[in-house]
Amino acid sequence: MSHLSERNEHEPQAHEYDESIAESYETIPDEQVEHIDYQSVFTDGQYLMHYEDGPEFLLNPKGVYAMKYDKDYDDYMPARKRLCTPMYVRSVTRNSITGELIATIAYKLQGLEWYELELSSQSINEGVSSNLSSLGVVINPTPGNKPLLAHYLMLQINELTHNSIHEYVGFRKQKRIDGDSILFAHQAYEYERTETGELFITESQVSERYRKAVTVKGNADDLIQRLKVLFPHKEVKFALAIGFSALLHGYLKLQKPDLLNYIIHLHGNSSTGKTTAAKLAVSVGGSPLEAPLKTSWDATPNALLNGFQGNFGLPVLIDESSMASRDASDMIYQFSNGEERARLGRDSRQRPRAVFATICVSTGEQSLRNLDRHGRNVKNAGVSVRAIEVTDLNFMPSKEVAETVSKIIHEHHGILGPIFAEGLLRIDPKKVLASWNRTRDSYEALVSNSSNYVNRLSPMFATLDLSIRLAYSYFFKSAEDDQARVSREFQEFRDMMVHIFEEQLKTLDIANTAYDQFRNYVITHIRKFKYDSYRPVSNDVLGEIKPIRHPSRFEVFILQEHLHEFFRKAGYTSPKVVLKEWKSKGFIVSDSDRITSRTKTLGNDRLTGYRVTFESGTFDDYLPTEAELSLRYGPQWEHPGSQQTRVQQIEADLQLIDVELPPQDGDDI
Repeated sequence: MSHLSERNEHEPQAHEYDESIAESYETIPDEQVEHIDYQSVFTDGQYLMHYEDGPEFLLNPKGVYAMKYDKDYDDYMPARKRLCTPMYVRSVTRNSITGELIATIAYKLQGLEWYELELSSQSINEGVSSNLSSLGVVINPTPGNKPLLAHYLMLQINELTHNSIHEYVGFRKQKRIDGDSILFAHQAYEYERTETGELFITESQVSERYRKAVTVKGNADDLIQRLKVLFPHKEVKFALAIGFSALLHGYLKLQKPDLLNYIIHLHGNSSTGKTTAAKLAVSVGGSPLEAPLKTSWDATPNALLNGFQGNFGLPVLIDESSMASRDASDMIYQFSNGEERARLGRDSRQRPRAVFATICVSTGEQSLRNLDRHGRNVKNAGVSVRAIEVTDLNFMPSKEVAETVSKIIHEHHGILGPIFAEGLLRIDPKKVLASWNRTRDSYEALVSNSSNYVNRLSPMFATLDLSIRLAYSYFFKSAEDDQARVSREFQEFRDMMVHIFEEQLKTLDIANTAYDQFRNYVITHIRKFKYDSYRPVSNDVLGEIKPIRHPSRFEVFILQEHLHEFFRKAGYTSPKVVLKEWKSKGFIVSDSDRITSRTKTLGNDRLTGYRVTFESGTFDDYLPTEAELSLRYGPQWEHPGSQQTRVQQIEADLQLIDVELPPQDGDDI
């Protein structure tokens, strides 16, 4: 690849190639096998298939004949009756991973048209006659013809060139006699870095599944020149970083299998450049308009996961989160693990599971955390460490840049990914991993947060950062660059990444977020809590609020079932985890190691609930005042010793005009 051979020198600490290994760039030629046009034989000629001692089959426009040795003539003669109507093996492909041979068999019906059938070499045995007969192929029904027909087909499979085909894209490992190799596959080539550091490239066609999606379109020189003009914009860097990070992630997974796949979700209002940025990211590896590199949230979770099968490093676009089937959390977990959940087929056997290792870019006007089965805003730390939410940003710097990017995507795609992958294969894997570790450490040092989740998120940002710096070295760096300006632009990009990192960490502080929401919940429903001599009018009593003197605080006792209902409606999928964190932070008070407490506060029966503490003064503006309590009527409002009659209470209540009552349910706080 000329763009790598003519590359500039890398920054020595992060991206220097391993010069101690003499790496070569070679292409393995196909075996020189004589090409045989069997179709022309059946159309206007004849051909003898030779094998070892003599010819075995005669092909002519009438069909296939077995050759037999005639002692009288001392020569091979065709049998009197044909073996079958015209039929031949048109081509043979070999799966680069499994080694399975697939033969494309052409057969002619009624002497008119040719049809094709694909058969595995494993199925070409005596039973193949029944399969072909069911399609209309006429086969001489003698017992010996069944194995003879299979032999005829296998001779051609052995004679023809085996075209390599791969059913995966991205990176994988291959065990060899002399050590493990790292392979990368794309449209028409398979790249292999051997244990000794040599690089080989062989022709190999991608399977039908990915053929359209990874078709290369455009010109590399033109694409790089046009992108170089836009590269200074941090928004363009971010979009390209997503695309290149998918390739780097697939590569790193070979050395760090514990790395999680992740989703980068761009959400916000329309016309902010979300879809344009996402398409630019995917165009690094292929077409952002073709499945399976482009899909939508309206697909079922199983369909989405199955679409990732065999993808080990090309970015995927999932569009329109607002169309999701309300199962995003479950799908995100399975995607992150890189393997579809085990399922049984109708025959009670386990279905093959989709396996993958890549990064998705998602778009939509709503958060992925809104996508649970009930449309609630899910509070789940596991989702937040697997899906980075990027919001309230302009994903393109301007309308003009967005239009330019759209034109580039339309004219060029699938070009830069293979060049980037080849560059990775030329570097010592240990150096790549060391550079990634340094980048990860730097992000953990830059984030001003001591959360336990920092080291869970840092791998994603390290991959994004390192991938765009490698891309700069491979494609955009030149001797004329103003290094001060370039450094400043990369610092702007890193500042942007740190901001996104810190915003993501805020969504992971589940315990404090839940605590704040529960405080607002108590304020909103404060009339349903007992306080001092106050009794709720409604039978729906949630608990009791008590002021505590030493130390000065409020203590809210809430019945167990009501707090669990609060968690459920607020979207907290793991209330036990939240409660344990509340206990460790001192938000919950209990008399033992248990989180719950039992009390007779609300009656004669001991009820189970939780005692949650708040700072003194938290509810002062919302609790009933002494004046309000004295004006209410009914036994649930009476002060001990109050001698007011019901009529006096009503009259006093009617005379009070300026007293502000506690807010009703649903009122604005």
